[in-house]
Parts: sequence; structure tokens; C-alpha cells
Amino acid sequence: MADAEDFMTQYRREEAKRIAAAKESLRYLAGALRLIGVKKVTAPFDGYGDEGSLNEITYDPLPSAGFPDGLQQAIERAIYDLLPGGWEINAGSFGTVTLDTATGEAEVDHEWRDEDEEEYDLEEDQ
Repeated sequence: MADAEDFMTQYRREEAKRIAAAKESLRYLAGALRLIGVKKVTAPFDGYGDEGSLNEITYDPLPSAGFPDGLQQAIERAIYDLLPGGWEINAGSFGTVTLDTATGEAEVDHEWRDEDEEEYDLEEDQ
């Protein structure tokens, strides 16, 4: 049992580090977004069946001069890193990440899907 407890302790520690680093990245990127006039970023996500993706990320307002090279990719990577571990596995989860560029704070609105396990009656299958 100690091995399982040690594993979970290590897993939680690594998850906390990953999420803290993602939050720090988003705080840094929020400064760049403020410079080009963006006030809010909204990133819906959906994960299911061992796959997951961010849906269309919206920027409010959309900067008229466009984005500096690599900024959108850096934002996407930081958002992926902010999502909870396992968000894309099996039934997965869905939600929205919202970044307020004034404060640099990101909020994750996250819902796990309930996976209904069907019970099979072996006699009916024959």
C-alpha cells in the first residue's frame, strides 16, 4: 500500500508544479495580450475517448494589428497545461478556461462526464 500512496503523493506534487507553471505562463502572456489590446481570452475545451482539444479560442477584443509570432501558440500550450490531469481520458471532461488579462488570472470551469457503464446480460447476448 505504501507504494501506491507514494505514487499518488508524487503524482499530486507533479500536478501542482505543472499547474503552477501554467498559471505563471498565463500571467506572463497576459501582459503581452494587454499590450495589443486584448482584455479577455476564452478557451472552451472538450476531452473524450483519450483525445481532447481546445475549441476555438476567442480574444476580446480581437487585436486589429494581429498577434506577434508565436503568441497564440504559447497561450494554447499554457491552457493545455492548466487543464486537470486526465481531462481527455475515457469519458473525459469539458469546460472553459477564461483569462482576464488585467489581473493575469485564469479561471478553469471544468466538468467531468459521468461514464454510464452498461450491464450486460450474458443470457440475452446468446
